[in-house]
Amino acid sequence: MGEPPPAVVRYAGWWRRAAAFVVDWVALFSVMAVVPEESDGALVFAVFVLPIAYFAGLHAYGHGRTIGKWAFGIAVRCADDEAVDLGRALGRAVVQCLLWITVIGGIVDSLLPLGDARRRTIHDRAAGTVVVLVR
Repeated sequence: MGEPPPAVVRYAGWWRRAAAFVVDWVALFSVMAVVPEESDGALVFAVFVLPIAYFAGLHAYGHGRTIGKWAFGIAVRCADDEAVDLGRALGRAVVQCLLWITVIGGIVDSLLPLGDARRRTIHDRAAGTVVVLVR
């Protein structure tokens, strides 16, 4: 008997990724709304630490899925289809955050999958990840 045929990887489309991103940010803004605005530390936490922890933590320990990705049936995987570890997930989240700080970088990053066969963003390329359909 021969080896089974290789699994076909189905990359997540732009609309699913964009919708998942919006859902994730609605969830994040819901949490940010309860963070007291009394100190600069709280602002730094809400704007930088919380989003990076959310995305990195859920990608590493939530089977590559955030709340938004779960809702739309997609997940982050390493380019070789392995699960994403915390280091890779953290790097991916930091690059994404840095790109969105400039706004233009975030927009370019979010549009890049439209012209890529594997539908990768800049932060996917930096971390060696892809976003795939899981259902």
